[in-house]
Amino acid sequence: MIITLFLFIICAVAICKNASKSLSEKQKFTDIVKFVTALFVVNGHLFVFGGGPHSWAQEMNIGPLCVSLFFFLSGYGLMCSYERKGAAYFKGFLSHRLGRVIFPLITAYIVTLPVYRIVVGEIDWHTVFSTFYWGGPFLRFSWYVTEIVLLYLFFYVIMRSSVSKQHKIYILTFLILLMMGVLIATKQPIWYIESLPAFMIGFWFQRYEKISCNEFLTGGGKKIGVVILLSLVLLITFHWHFVAKYIQVLSAFRYQYVSYYIMNIFFVILIIIAMKGVEIHITFPSALTNSYYEIYLMQSCAMFALQDVTSSFPVYWLGVMLLTVVLAVLMHKGNSLLMKKLKI
Repeated sequence: MIITLFLFIICAVAICKNASKSLSEKQKFTDIVKFVTALFVVNGHLFVFGGGPHSWAQEMNIGPLCVSLFFFLSGYGLMCSYERKGAAYFKGFLSHRLGRVIFPLITAYIVTLPVYRIVVGEIDWHTVFSTFYWGGPFLRFSWYVTEIVLLYLFFYVIMRSSVSKQHKIYILTFLILLMMGVLIATKQPIWYIESLPAFMIGFWFQRYEKISCNEFLTGGGKKIGVVILLSLVLLITFHWHFVAKYIQVLSAFRYQYVSYYIMNIFFVILIIIAMKGVEIHITFPSALTNSYYEIYLMQSCAMFALQDVTSSFPVYWLGVMLLTVVLAVLMHKGNSLLMKKLKI
């Protein structure tokens, strides 16, 4: 309820402005959005897995929505760079793009494993390597790194192929849909699947950004109607348990499963509307906004370090949030220096 109301208000303000800038022209703004959404992911994990009040767990668990937004911005950013630089964009793409994803993951393990050993217990190295692709019990929330790497590889292979430019985006879309189908057929966890549509929305939106936004912004009174409809769908799907209770067409499980796909898409669309029309003139330190990726990676380390320090959830929550940010900033600085020396 809170997130839907907040988004509705922001979108209502946004559509009253004539947004002429593309998202690619709002780099500092998108960095702030990435940083804030990373904090919301940590917050959600704390309420769900860190002993937060059960009554607030559903309301606070917007992590899947925020991860979908990150996937959207990744797809959008890749397509923007490709459109701007052409084939030259792929010179050093694998070492640069993939290196900047995988290298911080390795350093996160290097820092987190000793903390796990001290606080939790013995480290099973077979488990470390066999669960590396999703984080296992060590970096429990780093599964998306593997997924992002796969998506980058799909993008690299398709965009470098000899297929005509207009067909490349269709092939990439088909590959991702096929990937979703395989994950569903093999009964993989829902969180491996639900953010993938947002990546596709990212590169399709980049392609039709000017057309779609111009048509929407010139829609007159229909704009507020669209925002109301999007907000209502998000509200209904986010609070699927209420819908399942009072509208007993599907089982609660089926309502929940369907809502996971729908709410992420509508959340991303509402965020797009908000980002297009809203300007933030507050300057955030780049040391903070640039460390959003490390926040995802270092949250487990912070949780391990403080799990036995206090029995008070508010104190634990505050401690983990602060420690995660501090670790992320330090890790980002260290990773940047090391990658610069290694020419990654």
